[in-house]
Amino acid sequence: MPISRGTQFHPEKSQATGLKLLENFSALESMIIFPAIDLKDGQCVRLKQGVMEDATVFNTDPAAQAKIFQAQGFQWLHCVDLNGAFAGASANGAAIKAIRAAIDLPIQLGRRHSRHGGGGGLAGRRQSPGSSWAPRP
Repeated sequence: MPISRGTQFHPEKSQATGLKLLENFSALESMIIFPAIDLKDGQCVRLKQGVMEDATVFNTDPAAQAKIFQAQGFQWLHCVDLNGAFAGASANGAAIKAIRAAIDLPIQLGRRHSRHGGGGGLAGRRQSPGSSWAPRP
């Protein structure tokens, strides 16, 4: 039985190196790469060293970012609700709904941040307690 591997892909962090990685893995049928969108206050962000107060916004339109990932040929999407992870209350419901309406990809939602005792986990046969799937409307 072949081994399937998965990884999250943050293009805003890896840029050219990440795209080269994608090219190398494209020949492997068992590799699943999840582009990831971390959401804070309805925007796509990158946290510096996991610090919520040190966030860089890389796209103000999460649905547009999700469309970019779908157009690039990805078949899955991973989203993390950072507000829910850090404060316990989501501020990203509208962003998740907009993403869901904009693309046809399965979306895995992570509700916990690894620094806070959880982890979204990757899609597979079993989901971790901190993750779920965003159903189609």
